[in-house]
Parts: sequence; structure tokens; C-alpha cells
Amino acid sequence: MSTPIIAALRHHTQVTGFTRFLAIEIAHRASIYGVVRMSYGMMVHKTGVSQRTVIRHVHKLVALGIMRKTVVRKHHAYNAWNTYTFLVKYQKEPHAQMKSDRMAQTLPAKEEKGKNFSLTEEIRQLQRGLSFQTPGTKRYEDTQREIQRLRTFLGAPP
Repeated sequence: MSTPIIAALRHHTQVTGFTRFLAIEIAHRASIYGVVRMSYGMMVHKTGVSQRTVIRHVHKLVALGIMRKTVVRKHHAYNAWNTYTFLVKYQKEPHAQMKSDRMAQTLPAKEEKGKNFSLTEEIRQLQRGLSFQTPGTKRYEDTQREIQRLRTFLGAPP
């Protein structure tokens, strides 16, 4: 989800140094809509700098127009959390595509098992399968006929 945002941040010329690093760390938690709910404590943990430094660089990102900060406070609650929305232009992924659809593209194409075998390998596998079948059954006889048919293709005697 965050890959397009991170790519846009890396190409952005105004964001450099630690500010870019912080923006990328925040982007790692972004939804497909570019929205992140992340505390300053989490940012401090992820970056390894003081909370004041994180706050300064977040304000810099907001001033540059990279993201918008919204403070959300529950009614009569002491705690509040920050919601960040990335404003940088990035290519959004299509909504119809599911996570599993993207995963299938990275896997190698599935090959059919039958097309990989040579005739000799197929005959060997069928002969091996005969040891699990009962002689005289229809399945045993069909396997014998298939072995003979494949041997004729090889030109070997039956």
C-alpha cells in the first residue's frame, strides 16, 4: 500500500535528509488512501531521535505540503492522536485489485506436470504406479495398455 507514496517521496526534491527518512517511516504505515495514525512515540522508536526532533520535522513536512496533520481528540478525553494524510501526488493502485491478485504476479508461471515429463519418465512413473495396483483390475490393465502405447511412440519393443 505504501510503495507508491514512498516512491513519490524519494523523487521529491524538497524533502532531504532526516526529513525524507521520517516521511518514509510514516509512509510505511499508510493506508491505500495515504492516511496514517501514528504517535510521536512510535516515530521516536522508529527513527531513534528525540521527540522534539520528530515534532520539528513533522512540522517541516506539513509546511512543505507533503502531508496534512489532523489532531483527533475524543470527547472529554485527555489523550489525542495525530492523523496524517499524504498530499504528495502518487499513483494510486486500482481498488478492484485484491492483495492476492498482486501476489500471483510475482510467482513463476505454473507449469503443467504432464508437459514436463519425457516419455521415458512417464513410462517409469506408470510402472512405479503399477506396484500399488492389484493385478487383474481394470485400472491395472488400463495402465499396462498406456505403458505399451507410450513404448510404441519410443519405438521400443512392448
